[in-house]
Amino acid sequence: QCVGEFALIDDEPRSATAIATTDVILFRWHKNDFRRALESNATTARGIFRMLTAKLREDLDARPEMHRL
Repeated sequence: QCVGEFALIDDEPRSATAIATTDVILFRWHKNDFRRALESNATTARGIFRMLTAKLREDLDARPEMHRL
């Protein structure tokens, strides 16, 4: 699960906050490191974009008024 990835991309404040209810392992990416990883590694970029589009599709599916034509 990812939290805060939109803020890494669009320079806007985070749109979500997460609180862990169990032990977790976190990976923190600073904005410049994230951007360098996207620019230098196509596999990483594709993985991030797949994850983001999956989130967007899930959001669209949860909103009946937003169904595609």
